Amino acid sequence: MDKKFGASRYYFDAPDQKEHTRSFVGHVALESHALGIDWRPQWSINRHEDTYRYLYGTSWYQNDTDTTTNSFQLTGNKESRLGQTTFGVGYEREEIDSSSLGDHDRSNRSLFVNHKLPLGDRVTIGGGLSAVHYSDWGWEYWPGMDALVTLTPHLRWFSSAAKSFRIPSYTEMYYNTPTNIGDPDLEAEEAWSYETGLRWQQKRLTMSASVFRRDADNLIDWARASSSEPWQVQNLSETTTTGFELTADLRRPFAALPWFNRIAGGYSYLDRDVDSKGLESRYTLNNLRHQLHGSIYLTWFNTVEQVIKARWQERLLGDSSWVMDTRLSYPLTDQVELSVEVSNLFDEDYIESGDAPMPGRWIMVGMRMEHSFLE
Repeated sequence: MDKKFGASRYYFDAPDQKEHTRSFVGHVALESHALGIDWRPQWSINRHEDTYRYLYGTSWYQNDTDTTTNSFQLTGNKESRLGQTTFGVGYEREEIDSSSLGDHDRSNRSLFVNHKLPLGDRVTIGGGLSAVHYSDWGWEYWPGMDALVTLTPHLRWFSSAAKSFRIPSYTEMYYNTPTNIGDPDLEAEEAWSYETGLRWQQKRLTMSASVFRRDADNLIDWARASSSEPWQVQNLSETTTTGFELTADLRRPFAALPWFNRIAGGYSYLDRDVDSKGLESRYTLNNLRHQLHGSIYLTWFNTVEQVIKARWQERLLGDSSWVMDTRLSYPLTDQVELSVEVSNLFDEDYIESGDAPMPGRWIMVGMRMEHSFLE
């Protein structure tokens, strides 16, 4: 994939920024059954080349960055009278060659196991543990657990708790410009997430309601004491995010309209309490507070599929926007599909993150091909 585009105000608040990216993604996976276990080995490569130019003062600066990520994972799945067990091992290596960030590499090795245990016909509990050894941070562990209880034939209660971990990116560690200062000594983010709710399903209608909370430590963000100082990336002490979400999904809503396949929608609310040490934050306080979204799925002439999506959102700082997207797809054969996708259909001006204005109307034409080499 090869893209050239303007990056006005995307990385910092200045209009003259340009970017050219090239991406290559490869993925191979196999499935087999042996020793009563379903095995799935897979390997992937992701190479990304980026040329970024920006005007600062009267001079143009250019950054050239090439990153390559190779990953391998072997997973196994075993079902028995005691439930379902999934386990696996993995390895990932990341390399970067950059005129602005320098030359670096790091890797990680991972182990994980998850098990779901049915307790009768109405209750299922699950638990798991992941362990990852990072070349720069050593071993990190995070557990998770969940429960599902059938209250009535149509109503279920679900609940989960899990720990997560994020290492800093190369940009956060090594990016240095007159307006941005990275930190190679950043600590990794850690967070606990909790969620509980109800899900109701009857015939063609599914609805759910849930509440959630996320407690994060060492949150990584760009911050500064005043607008006259450069942005410096650092670990904020702690952040608590709470909220709730409502969703509904109705299939074949109108019997007299067979081309109207499905309608779905939802609303979510977020509230965030941040200890930013009295500093101005670039991203932490710019998350969504309200989001209302809906989707309509249609079929024209029994062959052309269309999806129309709309969303209204308001950020913590008060900025709001209304954006609509649509996608048309046509199966040329059983293996080939043609598509046209239009993002931001009505060319709305809006900000997605920081000071970055999002693209206007964006039209993409594509073709997808599938082929099984084992048949």
